[in-house]
Amino acid sequence: MKTTDLFPSKYVKASDLESGPRNVTIRELAVEEIGQGKSAEAKGVLHFDDLDKGLVLNVTNCRTIEDAYGVETDAWPGKSIEIFSTKVDFKGDRVDAVRVRVPKPPSADGLIDPQEPPPSGGSGPADLDDEIPFAPIRDLP
Repeated sequence: MKTTDLFPSKYVKASDLESGPRNVTIRELAVEEIGQGKSAEAKGVLHFDDLDKGLVLNVTNCRTIEDAYGVETDAWPGKSIEIFSTKVDFKGDRVDAVRVRVPKPPSADGLIDPQEPPPSGGSGPADLDDEIPFAPIRDLP
């Protein structure tokens, strides 16, 4: 048993995504009280069709979704996002965090989009090895 299993949460944590990113479909955005006592505050929480836990929105994740789907949150239900775990800087420390991105739709034939640049996997793009016409330098007067 992992220690994270000892403290279940109704919200997505970075440790919930150790097996990798997860595509989810937004069901709704609700405003909920997060925290307890004097530290409790109202925050936006995304709920999903295909995940039992909600995702407490922070500014970074909200802006990412907003960039893709607009500022009107009533338009977000039915839209897909990918949630993943990554390291971020927080108050001088590197900590695990949940981030979102919008998954790229597959092309109609399931192949890589020809407009998409190829993934970097070496010293640079192959077209950098093309011959460049050479003009000799002449002595300048």
